Amino acid sequence: MIRTHRFRFRAPDGRGGLAADLRARAHLPPEPVERGMRVHRQVWLTVPAGTYWRDVAWLGAGVELSGPLLAERCPAGVLIEVHELSYPLADYRAEVAALAMDGWLRDAFDLPPSGAGVSATSVGIEFRWGPGGDPLRTMGRHGP
Repeated sequence: MIRTHRFRFRAPDGRGGLAADLRARAHLPPEPVERGMRVHRQVWLTVPAGTYWRDVAWLGAGVELSGPLLAERCPAGVLIEVHELSYPLADYRAEVAALAMDGWLRDAFDLPPSGAGVSATSVGIEFRWGPGGDPLRTMGRHGP
């Protein structure tokens, strides 16, 4: 079943916001994966052709936030198939793709919060990535 997750963040002072809509489906266990990328052990991700490379990287980072837990819960493997990622009427920041994926995974698999989020500071927008830190800087720490 295709699920939709809508991520929304509005700066408290009303000076902008971030938003992303993610439509995806999980396959348990996945059929042999012919396209896509392995994010963590048997946790795979596919995205639509033509997806911007920064969005692909941050979608993968969003999966990695829960990669070890997904691998533990789905030892036979799981394929996350993204059908659509859009940024409706919001400032574009590719990192929002990770937050949308994180929310989608929590909804789809009833996962606990990863610690990822966003807040407004006096100097702008600040992303938080939980105890593991920035997933693009720490990818591979858990191994393939």
